[in-house]
Amino acid sequence: GRLKMTNRYFCRNPDEAVESRVIDAKGCERTVYTYFESDKLFSGFEWVEIGAEVPLHCHETSEEIIFCTHGEGQAEVDGVTSEMRPGTMIHIPMGVIHKFVNTSSTERLGFTLTLTPHTPIRKFMANSN
Repeated sequence: GRLKMTNRYFCRNPDEAVESRVIDAKGCERTVYTYFESDKLFSGFEWVEIGAEVPLHCHETSEEIIFCTHGEGQAEVDGVTSEMRPGTMIHIPMGVIHKFVNTSSTERLGFTLTLTPHTPIRKFMANSN
């Protein structure tokens, strides 16, 4: 179906989301589905495959909300590690370095992500100075 949009709301189905695939240095895959993107808001869903992670990064001028829907993993936010499982919600303030790791050996890690306002990501290398 087509994107249903008025100046008050819109509805997008999973087959209408914009898909982006990322393969890391270990050959592990992540897939991000963009459901909505404007200068004020980003909303999407991410699958992190077995053995993969979302590397250290931050959003310097955006807050982020993560809501875990599938699998098991770990979130490292500002140097503190927490478990992720379905129902876990994580708030990440502006400028805070974070990453997500799929710790399951049997299933993907899945979560929604919402950023406001939507701004570019600043990535960090784990072994950089």
